[in-house]
Amino acid sequence: MAVELAYRRLTLEKFQSVTATQEIWDDFVDCGLPGFTISEVLAMGANPSAESQAKLIEALQKQRQDPTQLDVSKDWHVLYYLLTGSAEIAEEHRPGQPLHNVIFGGIRTSVATGYGPVRYFDLPLVSEIATALKSIGRTQLVERFVPEEMSLLDIYAPPKMEEREVILNLFERLRSFFDEAVEAKEYVIAYGY
Repeated sequence: MAVELAYRRLTLEKFQSVTATQEIWDDFVDCGLPGFTISEVLAMGANPSAESQAKLIEALQKQRQDPTQLDVSKDWHVLYYLLTGSAEIAEEHRPGQPLHNVIFGGIRTSVATGYGPVRYFDLPLVSEIATALKSIGRTQLVERFVPEEMSLLDIYAPPKMEEREVILNLFERLRSFFDEAVEAKEYVIAYGY
């Protein structure tokens, strides 16, 4: 599994475009800045013009506020445990197991990061995951949030108790992210970095 995990919501057309070739994918994910390709960023060099700097700063601010991106960073395993009660790491899509699939599943594409293939969730899978995430209550997550137990289970990057609200808020963002994808009729891609 990847060290960190990210999701993006895309229209079908954008999904098909960015996963068409490894080169296009690399340019898309390496840059990740609205309005820029990695080639343009590299062309700026060490001393970009004031105009280029301003455009880059604006793009970085847009990226941080972009609701079509969600970075769960190193908390993927904690989320998986809270959602499923399992510490298992099984990178495979399991039909009918949306709470497993949201972290480890999805349909593999032909493009990859250094941590394996980019995976996607089509409209039916996005809907299935969104429905499953709605069925999880905060109480259930709080009951499973026992940092000592997670450490004993070798959960990757186990949290401390004072991180509980951060993780619970991340779960809420994940749930909203998939709800918004359903509403917008968007695909979701997941990839490690």
